[in-house]
Amino acid sequence: MAIAITIQTSKSTDHKSITVVSTDYLDLITSIVLNFYTTSTVSPTDTYTFTETEVGEFISNGTITLTFLNMFSLDYLSDNWYDVQMVGNDGDYISNLDGFASYAYLEPLIYINNLNNLHTPDEQRGSIENIALQIMFLQGLKYLDTSTVNDRRIKSIKRLKALLKMNK
Repeated sequence: MAIAITIQTSKSTDHKSITVVSTDYLDLITSIVLNFYTTSTVSPTDTYTFTETEVGEFISNGTITLTFLNMFSLDYLSDNWYDVQMVGNDGDYISNLDGFASYAYLEPLIYINNLNNLHTPDEQRGSIENIALQIMFLQGLKYLDTSTVNDRRIKSIKRLKALLKMNK
């Protein structure tokens, strides 16, 4: 039976990296794999195996920042909610699911495409209300309730789906 450990993940403000933090059983872990889930937690959408250097850094500091470019050869992850689970020592240690929303492609679409197409406020009142709502949803993604991961996940997915529909 695997030993449960606790992790916390947070995405950087530039959408290019995540930070993983844990203090549980770090001195006993010799290998680490991060599983990334999007739609289901049955099988991971993607995985990342820590290098020896990264394992050493994580064990000594209890925290590590990993860029998506180094992990997946991508500057940004696609817009979605990502649940992250850490597996240590080939399944001897399994963490909780913790997650973050990625909206690196949606954010410039809302700000640049929509705002640059506006004319004078009087002529475009209907458009401005729609764009203001989108900006509120987008800003709200940064300040979601932190009570539980599930609450953040549900709220993020609802907002991301609404923003994607508004920008088709």
